[in-house]
Amino acid sequence: MSDKKPATGISAEREIPQIPVTSIGPLLTNKAGVAKAMTVSERTVDYWREQGIIPYLSLGNRFIRFDLNEVRQALERYKVEARAKRQR
Repeated sequence: MSDKKPATGISAEREIPQIPVTSIGPLLTNKAGVAKAMTVSERTVDYWREQGIIPYLSLGNRFIRFDLNEVRQALERYKVEARAKRQR
């Protein structure tokens, strides 16, 4: 029996994690790494890349890498602030 709780989805108030930059340069990862860090599917990462929503590095068709800090900054543009509830 596991103590893990089931995933409940993405919260509107969830904080996107800040990834530290190493002394040798930015932290690069593949599509699976972005998906895990942002808690989305790999297909969503593909869509974001295809639509130009997130930046990436491409050295050929099969070697694509992402800077997680740049991805986080790109996604910040789409952040929607909560609005106060309307009173009647």
